[in-house]
Amino acid sequence: MRAVLLLLVTVVLSSGVHAHSGGTDAYGCHNQTSTGTYHCHSGPLAGQSFSSKSAMLVVLGTGTTTTSTSTSGTSTGTSTIPAYNRDDYLPAWADVDGDCQDTRDEVLIAESLSTVTFDTRGCNVVSGRWFDPYTGLTFTNPADLDIDHLVPLSEAHKSGGFLWSTSQKREYANNLTNPLVLIAVDDGTNSSKGDKDPAAWLPPNTAYRCEYVKAWVTVKKSYGLAIDAAEQEAINAVLPPTNSAVRTEASSSWSARRGGIEAGAGFSIGVAKTGSCGFQQTIKTSDVVSITVEIGPAGEHVGQIGNLYLVVRTNGVWLQQLVTGGFASWNGEISTLTPMRQNVRLNDNMLADIFTGKLNAQGQYQIYVGYSTLDGELIYTPVPIPVTVTQ
Repeated sequence: MRAVLLLLVTVVLSSGVHAHSGGTDAYGCHNQTSTGTYHCHSGPLAGQSFSSKSAMLVVLGTGTTTTSTSTSGTSTGTSTIPAYNRDDYLPAWADVDGDCQDTRDEVLIAESLSTVTFDTRGCNVVSGRWFDPYTGLTFTNPADLDIDHLVPLSEAHKSGGFLWSTSQKREYANNLTNPLVLIAVDDGTNSSKGDKDPAAWLPPNTAYRCEYVKAWVTVKKSYGLAIDAAEQEAINAVLPPTNSAVRTEASSSWSARRGGIEAGAGFSIGVAKTGSCGFQQTIKTSDVVSITVEIGPAGEHVGQIGNLYLVVRTNGVWLQQLVTGGFASWNGEISTLTPMRQNVRLNDNMLADIFTGKLNAQGQYQIYVGYSTLDGELIYTPVPIPVTVTQ
């Protein structure tokens, strides 16, 4: 019996956020399409923006606002954000896998552009080659580098992290699976950043500011952290008003093994034009673009080894991406589905480049993404993520 993995839909659904039609919800807020955020016009949180409605509800439920916080504890009349204590998050770098290389050394290993060398115990990194995007400089001595939390711990705390359990706080502080959370940078520059948000600090390397702002918004969105009004204004100043800082998300994920029930994975597609900051859903045939896919496996699959898949339907033709980066026709049968990446470790946020260049054919590109585990479970997007190409 012919088994078709992906559902062909006659109406392409735009997932993630919805266009603002001029109205607001019961909280006086709405989803802001241009920024991928949730913005409040009226009510107790008027003028503030959040990474999602759920992030707003977290803050609303505590009776706090995100514009008047401090590390000594802030009272807003109905509730108090507890004082930030770094030891709640990071008493010391953790060694999660017990290999004597703590989080700092793991980041140095992962981000080095050359093979690192260790001390005599094989625990501490003593040399390598690192590019610091904050300054645009390259370093070979790890003593010159800090491991920066892109969204600082105290910023995460006052933006909603104060509600996390101790284990959740320490997981965030030592996160090695999401490459956006921790980054090796020049120690002096990191000191100048401190715990500032984009309203008060941006990387001195102006060429990196777009990526920095996109990563900032993505991390906050991933962890349900709020964005205040001044912070959002600074983000908008870097991003064009019609572009989003976050990739277009799939509306759901299904498990083929479990009969098409929600799988708890996340998939998104980002289309970025050369010379423009942010992501779009509509581009022109003359635009040079890069397309990336972001995959967040279901919690039960994080750490496993698996394969990644990408299928595109455009102008009535099914195509699948191959490991070479090219595309080949696909007949819709699972047995002939070919991975675009093989034997990869499924981390909680994986990025893969899928295309760079011009999309010469006009029309709708309906993009489906999936992954499989070694035991054969296939998780995929049943509804495509749309990209429109115009003349």
